[in-house]
Amino acid sequence: NCPEIKDTNVHYVHKKKIYKRLEKEDCFAVVINNQKIDKEILEKKKNIGRFRDYTERILLKRILQKLIKEKRIDPYKPIHLTIQIDEQVNILNMERNFLEDIQKEFTKGMTNLKYFFQYPPIIHSNLIIDLNYVDSKTNYLIQASDIVAGETRRHYLKNSLDKLTWLNLVIYIP
Repeated sequence: NCPEIKDTNVHYVHKKKIYKRLEKEDCFAVVINNQKIDKEILEKKKNIGRFRDYTERILLKRILQKLIKEKRIDPYKPIHLTIQIDEQVNILNMERNFLEDIQKEFTKGMTNLKYFFQYPPIIHSNLIIDLNYVDSKTNYLIQASDIVAGETRRHYLKNSLDKLTWLNLVIYIP
């Protein structure tokens, strides 16, 4: 039985091989500056879950917008989106409406009454979403995401994200 691949237990030589492979893939990251996050959000598990939903929704939206802009996705044709998230994340908030929220925001748009913003839809056709919470021990893509997250964090702290040539999109929150 092989141990789970984590950012902390892979030697740099092997990580370099992974990064070389990532140059052929679409690779994205969210950088969250916890010091700029409202303390109320970080104190309650329910709020942490909602904030995580928000960051995941923003990431997915930016990825789709990028792929639409590059004409790799046609927003007027049906889209089938498969999302896999580490099941550990689901522990934080069991009352999630994540799937319904992204479906609504992407196909109908969103109105923020607090700040009087209206965001138009980005998908103008049928959107099917498969959301799966998976055990990272058995899913190599989730394990690769862990390695990407670790390397992104290290380079962010050193102010050298530009060296991650395999990173296609970085979103900063807040």
